[in-house]
Amino acid sequence: MAERLIIDYITSGNGYQRGYNFVTPTDHLPSAVKKLLWRAAMPRGTKWAAYVGARSLKSIPLPNGQIALAMTTVTDRQDEMGRGGLRRAEIQLIPAREYRLALQRHLAQLPTRAHQHADAMLSWRLWKRIADKALPKVNREAQIILAHAYSTMEDWLALEALVLKIALARPVNLLARWGARPTFTTLALDYREESRIVALPIERANRYHDRKDAFILKLP
Repeated sequence: MAERLIIDYITSGNGYQRGYNFVTPTDHLPSAVKKLLWRAAMPRGTKWAAYVGARSLKSIPLPNGQIALAMTTVTDRQDEMGRGGLRRAEIQLIPAREYRLALQRHLAQLPTRAHQHADAMLSWRLWKRIADKALPKVNREAQIILAHAYSTMEDWLALEALVLKIALARPVNLLARWGARPTFTTLALDYREESRIVALPIERANRYHDRKDAFILKLP
């Protein structure tokens, strides 16, 4: 069974400082693993209060050979200053050999409607755009930003399905330069310091133009 960790916002008491904390034991974790999870588990960006109820799945390769799958949820809670957008991350630590199966299981749990919408977007034309734009030989470190209008989390599950299908697919070694397990984030509000594949609401993606470190693919 995968080990589970939780990062949550603590407002008071129970021996924690106010702010984000690990609320599950971490003393057994290597220092490098704990630091990486603390820095990378939650998706980037600010002003999450506009996305209450949203969730984001993120993959993080760890220095001990495991892979973390972090599911972050935007809660309706507020901090001591009345600011909203507080998030909670539930993290699974998975052996690398079980990673692909874990993604397949997560994908299988998504609604049929999300699969259908994702399949409609995941055309050969999109794969060609990824090949032409996101993986040029001159910039092997480039990220791919999948930009789509955000209305509700129920609708955004199609982007979650799309990202997982891309991460799992192996069309003619298209993603070979990114390794066997390209990192991904199914919802973020900023692409910087994010995964190789990251989905952004189009209103956030529109802030970035002519980037050399990322390629924006706007989806219908």
